[in-house]
Amino acid sequence: MTADLAFASLREHRRLLRHGSLSARELAESCLRRIESIDGGLGAFEAVAADRALRQAGNSQAALMGAGDARPLLGVPVAVKADFDIAGQVTTHGSAANRRPAQRSAAAVRLLEAAGAVVTGTTRMAELAQWPFTESADRCGSPSTRQDTSQPSPRSHEDGHPRLGEDDLTRGSPGD
Repeated sequence: MTADLAFASLREHRRLLRHGSLSARELAESCLRRIESIDGGLGAFEAVAADRALRQAGNSQAALMGAGDARPLLGVPVAVKADFDIAGQVTTHGSAANRRPAQRSAAAVRLLEAAGAVVTGTTRMAELAQWPFTESADRCGSPSTRQDTSQPSPRSHEDGHPRLGEDDLTRGSPGD
């Protein structure tokens, strides 16, 4: 992912996709490459769902090539906080306690996908959302601990794409 594309707004991603300047698969692959190249140092992602993202991107591209699909997030990659259920994936809530895959995606994730979003994976969080920021979990040694805790956790989206759920007191409800 070029720096320009990585830091482009959701609106710009939409524009590029709608005008055919970029395919949904190219955008998803670009995001996945960027995650792979920088997440080792950031530790932002708990799990990357590359196969799922590429499948969703392929479906999005087919819809983009057809006429009249006006879904607002069609082909746009997003990441989801680890406290939102994604069908078939373990919802950890930043903890090692749960290892059973979710049977159904959370309502917010279903709405994102219905709007055409491409889910790239889940991002880390403080264990069981005990703190309003992930850094506390790093100091307490929870399963969301980054490999390199000598550097502060990033507060911005260095990987360049939107997220559902943030490290703040207003996190979304994971349930239906």
